[in-house]
Amino acid sequence: MLFRSAGIGAAAGVGILRGMPVSFAALLFGFVAAITLSFTGIGLFLAIAAVNRQRAIATAVIVWLGLVVFGTLGVLTAFVRWGTPAWSLVTWTFINPVEAYRIGLLTAIDSDLSLLGPIGATIIKALGPGGTILASAGTLIAWSTVPALAGLVWVRRSQGVRLL
Repeated sequence: MLFRSAGIGAAAGVGILRGMPVSFAALLFGFVAAITLSFTGIGLFLAIAAVNRQRAIATAVIVWLGLVVFGTLGVLTAFVRWGTPAWSLVTWTFINPVEAYRIGLLTAIDSDLSLLGPIGATIIKALGPGGTILASAGTLIAWSTVPALAGLVWVRRSQGVRLL
């Protein structure tokens, strides 16, 4: 994570030197840090909950693939094939950390999400650009903290340590 952050920080520094607004660079850096922490929290929980290292790694890969595949492809399939209502697809977009990251970044880059089709237009109409970025960031923060806290509770209970 340190090298990734240093690389992204260096890229942001070059962008700022070439005229990118500092607030935009900070927003992009924040989203990258948030998705990194989200999957770190998920991985921490899976490592604690797994019986051994091999199962933890296999489960983490399956969870990651599931979130990626059922992100874009799941949304498109559900909308086109089954005619799922737009509100359920918007909900899924903000439950899945991969989709929340993608939508948050695209909104930061260009607040007109109509390039994403009806789901993007529905999100922007319902939440506006600022609300979309906040909802995406909230999703990533939740995915960073909830699995890590659940793992902490799991460890403490398994060791017989009282929580309060």
